[in-house]
Amino acid sequence: MKKVAFIGICLVLSFSVSQAETLYISDFLRITMRTGPGVDYKIIEMIKSGQTVTVLEQGPEWTKIQLPTGQEGWVLNRFLTPKPPSGLLLKKLEEKHAALSL
Repeated sequence: MKKVAFIGICLVLSFSVSQAETLYISDFLRITMRTGPGVDYKIIEMIKSGQTVTVLEQGPEWTKIQLPTGQEGWVLNRFLTPKPPSGLLLKKLEEKHAALSL
């Protein structure tokens, strides 16, 4: 009985150790653009991180935006930022570095 308990404990510990892996959250993000200000409205577009938008109307939780294509819709405020995302900044810096290295 002690052997079975010992083997069981070893299996549990080995499973826990194998699950302890360091991961990172990707900067790549797609958000939903909807026909109205709420999750009950239809999704009309998936917008990639780094996309520039024009603000047409702003509410407490949702903002009506316009894409460069002219398409209009609503997105959650928490996904909008005045600063470019870090992935976009990194890409621009890599391009500048490559140009200077030539």
